[in-house]
Amino acid sequence: VLATGMEFVLMSRLMLTDICLAFFVTLSMFGLWMAVHDESRRNRWVFLQLLASGFATLTKGPIGILFPALGGIAYLWFTRTRSPWRGRGLWLGLLAWTVIAVPWYVLMFLKFGWEYWDRFFVHENWDRIITSEHDHSNHWWYYPMILFLGTLPWIPLLAASLLRSWKVARTDRRVLFLACWFLPSLMFLTIAQSKLPSYIFFLFMPLALLMGPVLESWMQKGFRSTGERRLVCLSAIIQALGVLAAPFIRPEEAARYNWLAAIIAVPLVIAAAMLVRQQFKLAAASLGLTTALVIGLALTKVSPDIEVVTSTRTIGQKIESLRRPGEPLVTASFLTRAVNYFSGVRPAGEYSQGPRAHYTPHPLPVIVRDKGLAKFAADYPSVLCVGQLRDLEDLTRPKSVLKDRCEKLLTIGDRVIFRIIPADARPDAK
Repeated sequence: VLATGMEFVLMSRLMLTDICLAFFVTLSMFGLWMAVHDESRRNRWVFLQLLASGFATLTKGPIGILFPALGGIAYLWFTRTRSPWRGRGLWLGLLAWTVIAVPWYVLMFLKFGWEYWDRFFVHENWDRIITSEHDHSNHWWYYPMILFLGTLPWIPLLAASLLRSWKVARTDRRVLFLACWFLPSLMFLTIAQSKLPSYIFFLFMPLALLMGPVLESWMQKGFRSTGERRLVCLSAIIQALGVLAAPFIRPEEAARYNWLAAIIAVPLVIAAAMLVRQQFKLAAASLGLTTALVIGLALTKVSPDIEVVTSTRTIGQKIESLRRPGEPLVTASFLTRAVNYFSGVRPAGEYSQGPRAHYTPHPLPVIVRDKGLAKFAADYPSVLCVGQLRDLEDLTRPKSVLKDRCEKLLTIGDRVIFRIIPADARPDAK
């Protein structure tokens, strides 16, 4: 269930530390569960739990110990269970945590001083809690939406699992433990102002552990009730219809991708039919086939389209052939790093709608809007620019000082290379 969920598939193609964090947080929570429920070997399980938390902290900072601590404290409080964090296991575990997690941060502090403290612990951790880096995603419903959509194609199973969990959480300690792992971390991340899909990735682990036993229960005993059957079948139908309708969210792309949605929806429709007939093994196979089909199409048929949408590689490689000798390069702030990487040309500046181009301080000068670009371009015969189509549209709007000075050279997807020419080189300059 976990490996065939869409969020897991997408994250596995990204170079992010969140995948390692998810592994170590999961291992830490496993150690905690065993420490509570295997008293005879409690010390070794506590040691494992703190060892894994040390690696999680080394991976991504203080949250590596915060998330397991939130889950563990919540579970111990609800169950009125004696803390497993005691005795030899605790002290050896703390020693292991210290040996793993502390030296790197000490070394960085010794090398960079308080600047490292301010940049990492304050800016990259505390400031992200109290300040929104990504305003478009700072909503209370953002993470529930990511968890819901990221579970596709297992949304019907998720619906049944949440319903069952709600009913048995007070009596089934396994479900309660997963709920304590899931809910406090979700609440913390929702309260935090900066939000990204990758931040929530580790919470797909407890969701999968809730869903797996329900799928097994279906195969052995069928639906638990008529209400569960109706909920699951309705969810399966809505899921298939949602995939079919997805391209029409952006009508300009519908003609291009509706065939793709139709292909992906086929196993979802089959799965819905199998769930109605209570053929659970066939339904599970069809749902897993959906993800396999998505992966296959992504790596073959639609791979060029994905490259255009997600990568700056192609347009970055075209820069050198279009750039005049000595011509400065300016990029949109969103593309600065990628253009620098793929073209090998360090931009002279970056175009932005405001003076703060990035959440993290950036060494390149920020050129604000059209007036800033016009002032910058006044010092050169011409300026080569790389941005998104919306950037070019902004610069060529009727009231822009550059409205007649932007010469489009190349467009790939929503990326565009254009040149700012001198005012006296415009067609109407005479």
